[in-house]
Amino acid sequence: MELKQNISFAPFLIAGLIAGVLLSVLHYSTNITSIFPSLWASFYALFFLFAHSYERNKSILLVSTLLASLLAALPLAWQFQSLENSINTPFSAILLSLVSAYALNTFNMHYQANQFKFQYALLFYAVWDTFVHILVALFFASVCWFLIFITDLLFRFLNISLIDQLISKAWFSITSTVLYLSIGLWIAATANQVIRSIRMILLLICRYLMIPLSLIGIVFFMGLVFKGMQTTTEVPYSLSVLMSFLSIVFINGIYQAGQTPQPTSALYIGICRAYLYITPFFPLLVLLFMVGKPLNVSHFQFLISSLILLAYNIAYAVIAFRSKLFLSNAMEKINIVFVFILIFITVCAFNAGVLELFPKSNTVYKSPPSTSIS
Repeated sequence: MELKQNISFAPFLIAGLIAGVLLSVLHYSTNITSIFPSLWASFYALFFLFAHSYERNKSILLVSTLLASLLAALPLAWQFQSLENSINTPFSAILLSLVSAYALNTFNMHYQANQFKFQYALLFYAVWDTFVHILVALFFASVCWFLIFITDLLFRFLNISLIDQLISKAWFSITSTVLYLSIGLWIAATANQVIRSIRMILLLICRYLMIPLSLIGIVFFMGLVFKGMQTTTEVPYSLSVLMSFLSIVFINGIYQAGQTPQPTSALYIGICRAYLYITPFFPLLVLLFMVGKPLNVSHFQFLISSLILLAYNIAYAVIAFRSKLFLSNAMEKINIVFVFILIFITVCAFNAGVLELFPKSNTVYKSPPSTSIS
């Protein structure tokens, strides 16, 4: 995905100031009780800055970002609303909402550069470059705040409390943080070659960490099989979801956009294949222990998240089984289709209207003291 040659600092500065001031006003507003306006404003600013480097038409950028940020903010707003109502919100539901928002940002960036002419390589690199941009922005903001705290300590030594008073004000903290993040995103956007190098490092990490992740998953699976899946402890639901999610991330890091050589080691391929075959077990384990449980709000969210992960893992297992190589380009179609399904389900299933159909419960979802499904 080609960036503009000369990326102006002004849009990042202006967007950061406007977003910071707006979020500060929303923070102090007593008439607004929902977190949705703040989430929408935050996502709009982020999506706008990410896509600005690829935009061809400012009007299209403004409108498409408006829609993408709206769809990203709604599910998370409903999750936070559930937490405010003392309803236990599963980790997987929040993770799914964040992945949906991330995917919407990626499609928004792709649309600015290529509109509806889908190119998987562009989508893939947008996903990973965005992650690196976020890391750079967070690092820059952290360094800025570190310098502010140092300045505060030095000034307090001189009995000057101006910086300390500013830090204690929410409007200053919010505006400054948003501004620093915006500047950090501009720095990342202007250092494209460095970003690509960091991206390649992350992809190599995925390749090397796939083996230990596979071994951990295989050993855990064999341990449960040999124990007859009898346990006196709680089933690690969040860890099971995380194992399933990480397998998807690492496998895509290995495949990349199908433009790099795949691993050729028979041992490496054998271990990874074996792990892909058992990855559907992790979300299935969660679904298995949900049998007979009352379908309240939190259980419904967990059910949706687990079903999506299960379908994703089954698709990857089938690809690994049928492909002569370790992976095949069928992953590209699977990824695009599943991401659209994920966004649709997240927006439709995690909305307030649907969640109100289920009884509210603030009890944490736990497994029975002793269960056997052998």
